[in-house]
Amino acid sequence: MCSKRKSRAYRGGRLAVSSTPQGGPWVSWVDRPIIAEFVFFAVGAGLLCTLAIFQKTAMGEDVALLRGYVLPFFFGGGAAALVGYLNRRSRRHLMARLNAQAERDILLSASRAKSEVIANMSHELRTPLNAILGFSSAIKCETFGPMGHTKYREYIDDISHSGSHLLDLINDILDVSAIEAGKMTLHEDSINVATIAKEAFHVVECLAVENQVMLAYDIAENLPPLFVDERRFKQIVLNLASNAIKFTPPGGSVTLGLRLDDQGRHTLSVTDTGIGMSADELKNALTPFGQLNSHLARRHDGTGLGLPLTKGLVELHDGTLDITSTKGTGTIVTVVFPATRTTTVPTFSI
Repeated sequence: MCSKRKSRAYRGGRLAVSSTPQGGPWVSWVDRPIIAEFVFFAVGAGLLCTLAIFQKTAMGEDVALLRGYVLPFFFGGGAAALVGYLNRRSRRHLMARLNAQAERDILLSASRAKSEVIANMSHELRTPLNAILGFSSAIKCETFGPMGHTKYREYIDDISHSGSHLLDLINDILDVSAIEAGKMTLHEDSINVATIAKEAFHVVECLAVENQVMLAYDIAENLPPLFVDERRFKQIVLNLASNAIKFTPPGGSVTLGLRLDDQGRHTLSVTDTGIGMSADELKNALTPFGQLNSHLARRHDGTGLGLPLTKGLVELHDGTLDITSTKGTGTIVTVVFPATRTTTVPTFSI
């Protein structure tokens, strides 16, 4: 029999062992190592023994989380089975604890994300605003003399650039919010996918020249029309292309690919020979406002909305966005639209 003479002393107390399902031993949840010792003891004794694991509540009450039995089975070399169950009260208590912990984790994560967003946004908003205020003040005060000085023309260009940057930033924030709230409406029609993609790619040519990055095309011929929101499709291409150029060093390349796969799905790809991303960096890049790291945040403009926004726009079209990246080698972003969005041009016989 399992008796008190066979009990094991633990932390100044006793691990009481019983051979019947009543009055089994109680072991603190933090004392899990002794459970293994108890199981080995039961197997060695070859008897049915009971076990209960408890957790103290905030009021000091002992609540049983698990009641179980150790029933030795001997097959060949021998084996032991621990069979347990949660009582109804214990299950409610355990689930309440787990839910409370999950809520605390969510609140902590949200608070941390909020702080990161505020820190990042303050830089993104202040920089162009300071430029607008500073340059406009210089023009207003005629710092370089009467109006007409060539310096004012440069300042006006800077003000226009800063204003456009702010507008793009605000539009991205509003678009992300609209997607998350399910409020974005698509205005869909059949488009010439190759022509529209090239038009969007053409917009980033100045950025590519500035960064000394070569642009290339790999577009299949005679692609059928694609049923999408033209403006949002351009936004997808523009976001992916500009993001690829930003993170590609001078002398690198960015390639726009378009083709129809064997399932009749339009496949858009943007391939760069840039810095690439690790698995952790990739996860962060797909999180709204998640710049890859502070070093890159200082080197490149942006709030980290490009990829999350693009992914949201793709999913609004029932498509998928996949990223393959190798640190130090480059990145391939592939967007696949469902075959149901591939339209055919009607033919007429005379």
